[in-house]
Amino acid sequence: MNIIEIQQTFEEVCEFNDLTREQAAYYLLLIAKAFLKKNFSPTLDKLQNVALRRGAYLVDFYTSLYPIDEARKKQFRKQLDMLRQQLPPPISHSPFYPGDTPGFDEVADFWGLSNGMRPAKVPGLLDLQRRVNL
Repeated sequence: MNIIEIQQTFEEVCEFNDLTREQAAYYLLLIAKAFLKKNFSPTLDKLQNVALRRGAYLVDFYTSLYPIDEARKKQFRKQLDMLRQQLPPPISHSPFYPGDTPGFDEVADFWGLSNGMRPAKVPGLLDLQRRVNL
């Protein structure tokens, strides 16, 4: 996949239209690999409402979990800080996966979601945080 296709996939996951959890898990891993190995930098400008919160959550999750260089991490932090200042407080917390039961994920809660993507249930996602897998 090229960067444009990865961005489209990122947006599709954030919008979560007609995706199963299995499809989302596959795409989340694909996006994470592109984030780490291709220096993919997701943009959030086309996302709105809950999709924007999901996108911010994913960028925040990927930047905090994965070993990326400090300059890139600072760039993402700046983008997320600006977005956080612009977002209105959520009226209600929506789940990352539509229809999911509430859980607790501190990063998801910060972005106004009732729970996150449950990374332990996305095969291969947590394994990427080890530098040996890069």
